[in-house]
Amino acid sequence: MIAISHLEDLALEAGEAVMKIHRAGKIDVRTKDDRSPVTQADLLANDIICRGLRQLSPLPIISEEGSGESWPDADAISTYWLIDPIDGTKEFIAHRPTFTVNIALIDQGTPVAGVVYAPEREELYSGSDEGFRINRQLMKPIWGQNRVAVCSASRPEQEFDGFVQDNGLSSVVKIGSSIKFCLVAKGEAHFYPRFSPLSAWDIGAGDAVARAAGCSMLEMKTGQPLRYEFKRRWNPGFILQAPGCVARLNQRQ
Repeated sequence: MIAISHLEDLALEAGEAVMKIHRAGKIDVRTKDDRSPVTQADLLANDIICRGLRQLSPLPIISEEGSGESWPDADAISTYWLIDPIDGTKEFIAHRPTFTVNIALIDQGTPVAGVVYAPEREELYSGSDEGFRINRQLMKPIWGQNRVAVCSASRPEQEFDGFVQDNGLSSVVKIGSSIKFCLVAKGEAHFYPRFSPLSAWDIGAGDAVARAAGCSMLEMKTGQPLRYEFKRRWNPGFILQAPGCVARLNQRQ
């Protein structure tokens, strides 16, 4: 296993490059084929991360911004890097502080190491067999009795209100990007339900961080542990749960 400190260093390097563009205030926004935005900061962070990962290992890389590589033996690949150079590009463009740099290592369908770095918030979350860390310090989170759920600030799902009612939740935190995973991991929330598919690179790093903290990540429909496949770019809806928490999932969901 590659030391988590190497991935933390790489996320910090990419985050600093992103922040230089962010502070300058001159953000060049383009539209990709899928109509989602991309900036020069996304591409720069992608280059930094991909270059650094290739120095660490020869593993394949899957990135939202593309690695420029093809893998004819894709069916046989089970260990690979999964990255999102800037998760929350819209947040970055709008100068909201919740955009993140995401790096994950997937092995046999499971995220075994991951880093989520929110450069404007100066928050670095990581998870691996070395444990759950915040700003490089090992943490043992404690979840309170008041049950809290997190959800997207910009893309609300109609099923979410029913989930809140069915589970008697005391409050809801609406926030962008993979920070949602980190709030559950560090004990500030208990659930993160997602009812529709989401790109694998949006969730791999946060999933690794949360699992290292003891959380469970299950497919919404089956209740089985969420697994990743090299050729699958979209993962099904899921429920992230803090230790000891079991969500009630109504059939309408």
